[in-house]
Amino acid sequence: MITKELLFELPAELSEPKIVKKFFTEEMFERVKKIVSNTGMGTDELFFHTMLARWESPIQFDVDIEEYCLNRAREIFNDPNLKKAYFYTVRYQRKDGCIPHLWEHTDQNGTQTTIDITVENTANWGIIVEGQHFKQNPNDAIIFCGQQHIHSRPPYPTQDHNAFTTVLFLHFTQPDHWIQKTPDGIYQYGIDGDVRFFNRNRFIAFPDAPVNQVTCNCHDYSGALEFYDKIVGHATDSKPETVDMTIIAKEELAPGIVKYKIARESARTLKGLIQNAMFKQWKPAEVLVKDDKHGVNYDTRNCYNYFITDKELSCHPQDPLRRAAESLQTGLDAIVEDFRGRYSIVPLKSHHTVLLRYEEGNKFHNHIDDHPQFPRIVSLSMFLNDDFEGGELEFKEFNIKIKPEAGEIVLFSSGFPYMHQVNSVTKGIRYAVVKWYDYLK
Repeated sequence: MITKELLFELPAELSEPKIVKKFFTEEMFERVKKIVSNTGMGTDELFFHTMLARWESPIQFDVDIEEYCLNRAREIFNDPNLKKAYFYTVRYQRKDGCIPHLWEHTDQNGTQTTIDITVENTANWGIIVEGQHFKQNPNDAIIFCGQQHIHSRPPYPTQDHNAFTTVLFLHFTQPDHWIQKTPDGIYQYGIDGDVRFFNRNRFIAFPDAPVNQVTCNCHDYSGALEFYDKIVGHATDSKPETVDMTIIAKEELAPGIVKYKIARESARTLKGLIQNAMFKQWKPAEVLVKDDKHGVNYDTRNCYNYFITDKELSCHPQDPLRRAAESLQTGLDAIVEDFRGRYSIVPLKSHHTVLLRYEEGNKFHNHIDDHPQFPRIVSLSMFLNDDFEGGELEFKEFNIKIKPEAGEIVLFSSGFPYMHQVNSVTKGIRYAVVKWYDYLK
């Protein structure tokens, strides 16, 4: 848990994030760009972080630039006592199948105040701080408190492998902050005091590891589980903390097709838990091919999935996959009960829950879910996010095309004429959950 020792108050001058244009003078900015370029980012000279798809490097400037940055910080935060904590620079870029991410998080506890300066941005990638979306042009500075302000970036906006976003981070603290008192201050509390990734929605918003790509050790699932155990495990060891999936709205789109809605924040939390759990576990989704055998037919279905079964319910209570599994089982079963009562269907049972990840270009052609080998009466599709383009759920026989919105759940009959398809995702990654229900036997 965050202790008072680690948590410093927000500066009075910065209750909300803001942008400062032309942070450096033109002459100084040209020198800054040259120094940043000389770090070796974008080359094999530096380690490439596969989870974030970025290079990163500490950086030291000329004395006059260092003094300029400190004076600007003291002016912006209206605090003459601020001292430099640490500076570093990063370059985000697509590489070897890795797509840049910056998920919703707060920074480690040495970042009492933050100045985030764009150096180059040919990818035209912005940043979101406390819900405000800032477009960043070169020499723009976003001013916030990394330790306490939730921040992230939207889905990476380009498929161009030559485009990139380079950012300079300047961090400052009070003189009595622990980072100023020890030579290895940033390591004072181990992995950032075990608080940096645990956000207000009570999940650690790691992205998925790139599929079929060699990744660095940061994609170790046991590391994510360790965070959960340390932060909340001591308080709730015996029972997982589940996500509220109360129905807040429902609409019949056509006879036998009903759209339900739960809180958007609940969907976001489920997505976060699932992403935590899915390190290197996504598998190419199979379909029945010739002679009703399982196989991957990319012309028919091109996406990734993972089947949750009862085994996940025996995991550690704070395992994010168990939290997601129990939430989805109880929450979705209750929604199916509402649907069943609406159409007077006899009791139903589902044997597993399927997590889905559709990347750019992924799709599922027109089909029905019921099959002699896999009898299905009711189908369910839940949307976990909507920060992507394409990927609509379409029922051509009913002239219905549903643009996914986070927190929506669509229930429909599994047989003919309820043929449906998932259109190709054109930008970003689509996350969903599907379940199929058969008669209770």
